[in-house]
Amino acid sequence: MSHSLDNLVSQISFLDRQMTSQAVKSIDRLLTIRNWMIGCYIFEYEQNGSDRANYGSKLEQAISENLGRKGLSERNLKLFKQFYICYPQMMQTVSAQFKLPEKIMQTTSALSATYIGSDEDVSKLIDNLSFSHLTELMKIKDKDSRNSMSFKQ
Repeated sequence: MSHSLDNLVSQISFLDRQMTSQAVKSIDRLLTIRNWMIGCYIFEYEQNGSDRANYGSKLEQAISENLGRKGLSERNLKLFKQFYICYPQMMQTVSAQFKLPEKIMQTTSALSATYIGSDEDVSKLIDNLSFSHLTELMKIKDKDSRNSMSFKQ
């Protein structure tokens, strides 16, 4: 009887570890996509917003204060915009899962015109790296070097 209980406990423990790991990966992936989309919206607003001159460099501060949500600080919002600018090629992955306005897709396409990489590369990137890992890669200023590091097999 003890052997069966040990087996049952082992199976449950394995299942718990596997499912918890998958849940964490899913959350990381969705938060990465969320951060990219927020950066996209901020960038798009700055490029075309009619009242952007009123906010100037204080746009992220104003958004953060209006939202009042943990994790959406001025600093993070600036980081999200930088993330969008550094990785515009994520548009294919994001637009496949979410409907992006045509205007945003055009802006993103223009940003990523010089990027060479496949949709599979981008999926691997967001499936295997958390946003905090990507922020470390964003510190690499040279676009080619950053992309080379980002998409290494």
